[in-house]
Amino acid sequence: MNSPGHRANILDPRFTDIGVGYVAGTATSQYRTYWTQLFIQKP
Repeated sequence: MNSPGHRANILDPRFTDIGVGYVAGTATSQYRTYWTQLFIQKP
């Protein structure tokens, strides 16, 4: 919630659904874990 853009998406009433993805990084990955969020507005 410290990111203004992220906070705006979370609180935006137009978005009715959210998808969340996670994957563990490999031994050669820059990061140990990767997360993504998809904010969805149904038509």
